[in-house]
Amino acid sequence: MSKGGFASLNHFYINMQILTLTLHQQVKNVSVCLRESVAKNRMII
Repeated sequence: MSKGGFASLNHFYINMQILTLTLHQQVKNVSVCLRESVAKNRMII
Protein backbone atom coordinates (compact mmCIF):
# COMPACT_ATOMS: atom_id res chain seq x y z
CA MET A 1 0.00 0.00 0.00
CA SER A 2 1.30 3.45 -0.84
CA LYS A 3 2.06 5.96 1.90
CA GLY A 4 -0.57 8.39 0.59
CA GLY A 5 -3.23 5.68 0.56
CA PHE A 6 -2.47 4.75 4.14
CA ALA A 7 -2.64 8.39 5.25
CA SER A 8 -6.03 8.90 3.62
CA LEU A 9 -7.28 5.64 5.13
CA ASN A 10 -6.14 6.79 8.58
CA HIS A 11 -7.88 10.14 7.99
CA PHE A 12 -11.07 8.34 6.98
CA TYR A 13 -10.93 6.20 10.13
CA ILE A 14 -10.54 9.28 12.35
CA ASN A 15 -13.47 10.96 10.57
CA MET A 16 -15.59 7.87 11.15
CA GLN A 17 -14.76 7.90 14.86
CA ILE A 18 -15.68 11.58 15.14
CA LEU A 19 -18.95 10.93 13.28
CA THR A 20 -19.76 8.02 15.57
CA LEU A 21 -19.07 10.12 18.65
CA THR A 22 -21.29 12.98 17.48
CA LEU A 23 -24.03 10.50 16.57
CA HIS A 24 -23.88 8.97 20.05
CA GLN A 25 -24.03 12.46 21.55
CA GLN A 26 -27.08 13.37 19.44
CA VAL A 27 -28.86 10.14 20.35
CA LYS A 28 -28.14 10.82 24.02
CA ASN A 29 -29.51 14.37 23.70
CA VAL A 30 -32.66 13.12 21.97
CA SER A 31 -33.30 10.48 24.62
CA VAL A 32 -32.82 13.07 27.38
CA CYS A 33 -35.26 15.43 25.64
CA LEU A 34 -37.79 12.61 25.25
CA ARG A 35 -37.46 11.66 28.90
CA GLU A 36 -37.96 15.26 29.99
CA SER A 37 -41.04 15.74 27.81
CA VAL A 38 -42.51 12.48 29.09
CA ALA A 39 -41.92 13.65 32.67
CA LYS A 40 -43.66 16.96 31.92
CA ASN A 41 -46.61 15.15 30.34
CA ARG A 42 -46.95 12.96 33.42
CA MET A 43 -47.12 16.07 35.60
CA ILE A 44 -49.92 17.48 33.44
CA ILE A 45 -51.84 14.20 33.64
